[in-house]
Amino acid sequence: LIVAALFTWRIWPHTLREIIGASDEPLDSIIIHVTEKDVVDGRAKVDAYQLEISPSNSEAYNYVVSLLEGTKYPKGFRNLLPLANNAIDSGSHFGMLSITGADFDASCYVSYYQNQTELFYVGSDSGFLIYHPTNRTVLNQLLTYTMEHGVFQE
Repeated sequence: LIVAALFTWRIWPHTLREIIGASDEPLDSIIIHVTEKDVVDGRAKVDAYQLEISPSNSEAYNYVVSLLEGTKYPKGFRNLLPLANNAIDSGSHFGMLSITGADFDASCYVSYYQNQTELFYVGSDSGFLIYHPTNRTVLNQLLTYTMEHGVFQE
């Protein structure tokens, strides 16, 4: 019975709005900051990109919102541990999303590894909560879009 309850809890998906506590009102702004880490010729290389969008930037806004809201986010088992998740695993690509609306202000963190592991972190009073998107490519698409359409940070 306990195993069935844990399994149900793990696969029960949440929407992005449920996770960040947003109402059905439009999101006021989304700021995405992506860091790409690599080693080139034996040297560490870190590139950063930033994309700021609002409803007035309709094409980018609609694309990003459709990516984020087009998937569900089941909780990770690590959320059940009594120890707080106070660290974020950063993969080869790491992103930070700042999402604001009329009734909320949320920061979310994204880790993407080249082996297709995607983690979505949301801050809480007891550390970070970890979610695994049901669409295994959505976060990579978000990071790639930001690197293609965002501003390169020097």
